[in-house]
Amino acid sequence: MPYLQPSIFEQPYQAGSDTSREAAERARKFIGRQGLTVLAWFVARGAYGGTQREASEALGIGRPSVCARCHALEQTGQLVKLPGATRQRCAVYVSMR
Repeated sequence: MPYLQPSIFEQPYQAGSDTSREAAERARKFIGRQGLTVLAWFVARGAYGGTQREASEALGIGRPSVCARCHALEQTGQLVKLPGATRQRCAVYVSMR
């Protein structure tokens, strides 16, 4: 399944920090589910799309987490930021699914 790209599941960590690496490994499952939840929200929005702020409020996920998931989804081609489109001064994303 294309939405199960590794970058959705991977959490960066500080090189040389065993504690950071361990935390990243513990977060791996949570991030995967969270990425799929964010993707599903954008898919459901269709061509209207949504902003990170709207996704955060609708899903009850912190904005920094939504931002990270959107970035990973954008890097894998699952989301696209609409050029020049903003809503309440936030970029608008649409799903490519």
